[in-house]
Amino acid sequence: MADMQTDAGRFQASSVTPGAPHLARRGVMISQARTLVGDTRILIADDTTADVKYMMTTIRIIVGNSVEIVTAPSIRKAVETVRSKAIGLIFIDDRISGIETFENSVPQLRGAGFGGPLIVISGFLTPERRRLLFELGAVDAIHKDDLEGLRLAEAIVRALPPPPGGYQA
Repeated sequence: MADMQTDAGRFQASSVTPGAPHLARRGVMISQARTLVGDTRILIADDTTADVKYMMTTIRIIVGNSVEIVTAPSIRKAVETVRSKAIGLIFIDDRISGIETFENSVPQLRGAGFGGPLIVISGFLTPERRRLLFELGAVDAIHKDDLEGLRLAEAIVRALPPPPGGYQA
């Protein structure tokens, strides 16, 4: 019986300790992302409903409910949104409807007046593709298999300029 308690104690201690640095990093990233986003309106341009719902929910957890998140299932709708609303950050699918790629989307969004950061979400992210996306103006690229809170928070922190005076501790 004593061995079982010792094993249980070891399991508890070992299961808590390895995750602690990751959880601390998550907390810092979420706090920084929330500070940076402020009242920035976010656009998610993606034609896959499940991906949009997941990103909306995860981004809301990161930045809070007061931030407006709008969606567009096509580049045409994304361009209309950019023309009608002040958008500060766009999460954009690399391939929308299989035919609208980031290569054709960027000029349309920039032509509509969007000058902010573009974070690409891609199911086809290879090192070569990542390099091309950055050359085309992406500030970050996330593989769809890597979509999770910490990764999205890190992308937001990289995409938006730091606050004047830096982050508050």
